[in-house]
Amino acid sequence: MQALIDLILSRLRGQDQTEVYPSFDAVPVSKKSDALFVVVTPESLQMDEPFPDGVSGAVPFAAVVRVSVLIPMTTPLETADDYFWDVVVPRMKTISKMPFAVTPAHVDVKLGRVVMDGKFRFNGVYLEEVEG
Repeated sequence: MQALIDLILSRLRGQDQTEVYPSFDAVPVSKKSDALFVVVTPESLQMDEPFPDGVSGAVPFAAVVRVSVLIPMTTPLETADDYFWDVVVPRMKTISKMPFAVTPAHVDVKLGRVVMDGKFRFNGVYLEEVEG
């Protein structure tokens, strides 16, 4: 799962975006960008029965990852919406063509931000070396 999260973080950052964080980082919201930042959160991971593939063990998996765009409450809602559709979705599509679900922008009073979430599904096979 960590390799998948690292890949997503890297793609979302690209060459132009430094304000992309894993949900489990130690940076408080108050220290993050005043304009816009993105948080990547693993939601679920299902691993099926492994099967041998010669040199390694292959483990089929399905994962859901939430990507959240957060903006100040004083910023127009379209900012989160535009960033999500113009930046997040195209960059996520470079990783997987899997379906995703979007939650319209909403206010998170606890964070003091407007948040727009997308949940992206991934299916694949994790390969691990088998000790012999």
